[in-house]
Amino acid sequence: AAVTQPQAPYDAADVYFFREYYERDRTIREHCMAIKAMQPEREHYNFTLIDPSTNRQLETERRTVRRMYADNGIHAAPADNAHETGRQAVCDYLITALARWSIENGRPHEHFDKHVTQETLLLLARRPAVYFHPSLVNTLRELGNLRFKKWSAEHSSRDPKEDEEEKDDHCPDVVRYVLVSRPSWRKPEYEDDRDPFMRRIQEDTLRRRRENAMHADGSDIVCLN
Repeated sequence: AAVTQPQAPYDAADVYFFREYYERDRTIREHCMAIKAMQPEREHYNFTLIDPSTNRQLETERRTVRRMYADNGIHAAPADNAHETGRQAVCDYLITALARWSIENGRPHEHFDKHVTQETLLLLARRPAVYFHPSLVNTLRELGNLRFKKWSAEHSSRDPKEDEEEKDDHCPDVVRYVLVSRPSWRKPEYEDDRDPFMRRIQEDTLRRRRENAMHADGSDIVCLN
């Protein structure tokens, strides 16, 4: 699950992944029951995404997998599965997060050229960023282990159309589904729209960012894979 929420001084729709559900070898009904049990009573989602391959109909059923999720209480729209566009979206959000890290730490992150200018970093920092709560151990592990099938002679000249290996890529797929949708943020009409749970989430996020932690929390998107 993820939330969009700008953080001062950047006025951008940052995306914070804060909760994951990661289980194998369960029925769809069991998955749905477990996912719904994780959602606090006052937490509501603006939209839910699901792997578009779930539109296929199972041989043993007269329903699609997505329909089976809906019949068990989880209504989801098929995500955009464009790999190249999705990978570019993920890169855009990550670059912004690294630019902000560089500004907050007073030195370029190792993934930037050491001669990158402050002006360039400030321009990048104004775009939407992505952060991950440290409790998302499977998401962080799979993102860190992501590898490409083919490599060009130079790392920096890798063909953007080259595909990632498909082993253990469910969590990176979820991140790609959310970020390629470029979710927007709507300021609450009243401050009281933010319930105590969300206020604690936001206060914790601000505290961790002040400590230069690269993560965050929140909630208005859920994505299934």
